[in-house]
Amino acid sequence: MIIRVVSPGYVLSGLMSTGSFVGILLLVGVFFRPLDKITAVVEPYMRGSAGFLRHLEQLATESEITDSPDARTVSTLRNEIRPNDLTFAFTPGRPRAARYLPACAAFVGESGFGELTLLSL
Repeated sequence: MIIRVVSPGYVLSGLMSTGSFVGILLLVGVFFRPLDKITAVVEPYMRGSAGFLRHLEQLATESEITDSPDARTVSTLRNEIRPNDLTFAFTPGRPRAARYLPACAAFVGESGFGELTLLSL
């Protein structure tokens, strides 16, 4: 089997008619269009499956957050929360980023101090 690259040079030299050249170009487009469509479906599928595998991998990891050794099991809840000495720090042993504040408070601090993190809690 001999495969030749079709170029406009064939038309200019008289080895191929203009109609044949245009026909080949259209035929190539007809063959490649389905391949483009398949690629458009397969590529997101592959990215999605890779992301799903990464998600499963993360779900399989053990949590670094554990209960305190003196944690107690709660038997009944009464629909009320009373924060008692609630604090937050980015690193254990470092100064607290926040301490229990009343409901009407302004969260102000240096950049990176933890205001948004506190509001997220």
